[in-house]
Amino acid sequence: MLRKIKLYGELAEFIGHKEFEIQVDSLAKAVSFLINNFPQVEKYMNPQYYQVKVGNYAVNEEEIHHPIGQEDIHIVPVISGAGRGAGKVLIGAALIAGAFILGPTGFMTASSASSTAAVTTGTVLAKSAVYLGASLALSGVVDMLFPLPKLQQ
Repeated sequence: MLRKIKLYGELAEFIGHKEFEIQVDSLAKAVSFLINNFPQVEKYMNPQYYQVKVGNYAVNEEEIHHPIGQEDIHIVPVISGAGRGAGKVLIGAALIAGAFILGPTGFMTASSASSTAAVTTGTVLAKSAVYLGASLALSGVVDMLFPLPKLQQ
């Protein structure tokens, strides 16, 4: 049965086509089609990450030889590091915003609101929240920009 292979992003630009209609019953045969018809595509695809979907189902490496049914195959390039670190950036931004909104008085205890020690403690805690938030946000940005290398076994 004929299936559509849909290519996206830079991969479609590199091959020069966004869609093929071929007769395959597994993802392995679909990838083999691309490699056999475009010999340079194997070198191009190797160092990059791709999300492969059959219909709306994301396929992992163990399922590459499984039958694919009647759905279209989508091969989408994934930006390296995508998804990692976004949580750190959001938490860091929330800490910084909270420190500025609450200020030193927001970190003081209600029982000792007028003492000098409480104001000093509140100031120290507010500054600490800003520093911790900035550290988390920067760490998240680094995680998004530089993916972890896969360990060779």
